[in-house]
Amino acid sequence: MTMNLRDLIVTYLDLQDIRTLCFYLGLDFDEFPRDLGKSGIVERLITDYYKANKLAELVAQGRVMRPDLTWPEAADLPTLGQALGRPLAPRLPFEPETIIIPAGPFWMGREAPAIETPRHEVTLAAYAIGRTAVTNAQYGVFIAQSSHRPPKVRGAGWLGRKVHNWLDEPVRGVSWEDALAYCAWLSAQTGRIYRLPTEAEWEKAARGTDGRLYPWGHAWDEAACPQGRARPSAVLAHPAGASPYGCMGMVGNVWEWTSSGWGDELEVPRFGYPYVAGDGREALHNELTTRRVLRGGAFNTPLAWLACTTRDRDLASGVGDVYGFRVVEVV
Repeated sequence: MTMNLRDLIVTYLDLQDIRTLCFYLGLDFDEFPRDLGKSGIVERLITDYYKANKLAELVAQGRVMRPDLTWPEAADLPTLGQALGRPLAPRLPFEPETIIIPAGPFWMGREAPAIETPRHEVTLAAYAIGRTAVTNAQYGVFIAQSSHRPPKVRGAGWLGRKVHNWLDEPVRGVSWEDALAYCAWLSAQTGRIYRLPTEAEWEKAARGTDGRLYPWGHAWDEAACPQGRARPSAVLAHPAGASPYGCMGMVGNVWEWTSSGWGDELEVPRFGYPYVAGDGREALHNELTTRRVLRGGAFNTPLAWLACTTRDRDLASGVGDVYGFRVVEVV
């Protein structure tokens, strides 16, 4: 029986071998905290390569170093749990499905309008983002199990009343503060860390790395987007609109909150482009940014405004009828 990748490396490679392996992979072994110990360093190495979609490189280099060992095929390790040789905690029924976005650069922004300029390259670490926006059904569990107030949507009740058949639609009528509360609750329920995406994370998940304007490509496709309808679509209703990573409904269903700050003025962003995560815009408590960035556009947004790059903003307490969100899972 083939040993799992973690146990194989821990059992048959000493620390000097692991240092050599890191060298051939272009990594600095000394950057791993010493208090991790041998097993911890190996787990970190495997996890980093899994998140970067480079597990095959790790296996191939190990096979070159120790051809006498029976190395698993990377294709036989589709999950991180299998690579580490242990099951990860099962996902709960109400937990959003997430998709890993690999580390690396992408093109952010475009050449017009001004609030989306300049087009520039941003490099992100790996993260996992919701395949879809959080649904009424998922948010309903949060409402039922907490004292948090239900969303405010004009002309409709909420779960159990007029929207009882809309459980697969994105939740809407939620503020940035509501979205943060949901992420905190979900983290506590699952033992995993959830948060809102930064606007850079949101945009990369939506457009990939080739600079496309829409999740599905460079040209508008009416079949790929729910825009122009009287209400949101179910989150999986338009498979043709999937992003390069498989994220659904990122343009034209509901505006989605991000963690990123806009500033305190409506028209002029304090935090413009180029995007710099460390300039204060990602601080959750920053008196200089009472407004937060929304992305994606909604079902009633004019066609000209729908793109992966489009930015909007509102007060953190704003509860627009077309405001929803998706989560990021820290991996």
